[in-house]
Amino acid sequence: MSIEWKNVTDDALIEEVRRRGFTIRDAQISPKRWVGLHEHELLVLEYNDPSGERLKLAKAVESKLKEKNT
Repeated sequence: MSIEWKNVTDDALIEEVRRRGFTIRDAQISPKRWVGLHEHELLVLEYNDPSGERLKLAKAVESKLKEKNT
């Protein structure tokens, strides 16, 4: 099943991330300094999930965080 992650609410993203077993922590990163996922981290996600759902979720979360921190 493919999920469309555009225009999803913050709460829905957080719920899905937790449902998939990830832990969400408060980050102490300055809003002026954005650190995203590294290329090798994206490749690992892609390799370990041929359906691409984890990669789509990771990019959606990363995009939302980037939006909030810029």
